[in-house]
Amino acid sequence: MNDSRTDILSSIRTTLRSTDHKATMPALESWGAAIDDPLTRFLAEWKRNDGILLPPVADPIERSKVIAEFIQHEFGAKSVWIAEEDDCKGDWNNRFPELILGDHFDRNTISQCEVAISGCELCIGETGSIAVSSRPGRPRALSLLPPNVLFMTTKSRIVAKIDDALTRLATQAPHGWVWISGPSRTADIEKVLVKGVHGPKRVALMIFDT
Repeated sequence: MNDSRTDILSSIRTTLRSTDHKATMPALESWGAAIDDPLTRFLAEWKRNDGILLPPVADPIERSKVIAEFIQHEFGAKSVWIAEEDDCKGDWNNRFPELILGDHFDRNTISQCEVAISGCELCIGETGSIAVSSRPGRPRALSLLPPNVLFMTTKSRIVAKIDDALTRLATQAPHGWVWISGPSRTADIEKVLVKGVHGPKRVALMIFDT
């Protein structure tokens, strides 16, 4: 028995030392077909992932009005947590009775929060996913804890494929990344699909030009 074990381990060590058997990773740019129109592809994939899409509004004041009306009508929410960043600036103070800004929160308030508004770094046409970092003014819990999350972004942040996103994100150093492809869902228990278990139950997105 020991001789067989020794022979097997010896064979493995010999193989690992051999340069002819070293594994190589395929080039990322060779995966999948080219995507000619990343925006159109992203919108189609986002909807296919059950994401909600809001019409674009360029003016920040008008945008906050449209978003507030959407949140109140669609989610019936009063408590809103908003990231402190340029994409999320707006006339919010008089629109929500309970307003939480960025890092100014405690466990009790965010545990009752119904909606979050957040920016995102990139949108990926290939999968209909968005990449969201945690950073000052935008804690990680903001995009994961509330049951409804609205993301804000611009057309310039839409890329065609995952490898394009990784190339861009490689130059940034956030505390952590969250990749979101529609509402959180799982079918671990008796193969019954349940939404909102590990993240938001509903996600929405507004893409606007700056």
